[in-house]
Amino acid sequence: MDEDGESKGLLQLAKELGIIDKSITSRNIYLKDLRNLVSKHVAFEKTSNLKKLAKEYEIKIIWSPKYHCELNPIEGFWC
Repeated sequence: MDEDGESKGLLQLAKELGIIDKSITSRNIYLKDLRNLVSKHVAFEKTSNLKKLAKEYEIKIIWSPKYHCELNPIEGFWC
């Protein structure tokens, strides 16, 4: 969230985390590529009992950042 309480876009979030160069614009990168870059950042890494259980049963979990409307479509319905 920014200082006005508005949700930051995924592009802005990636720039602030240093995942991508600040000169990159939405015309230079696809959303799917941006999603992959952001989801691999340590800030979104999950270490939990769920992860251990998934590994034990050989289940692949695809994580995405919490509460981010561009990556979790259900967030649009909660508003």
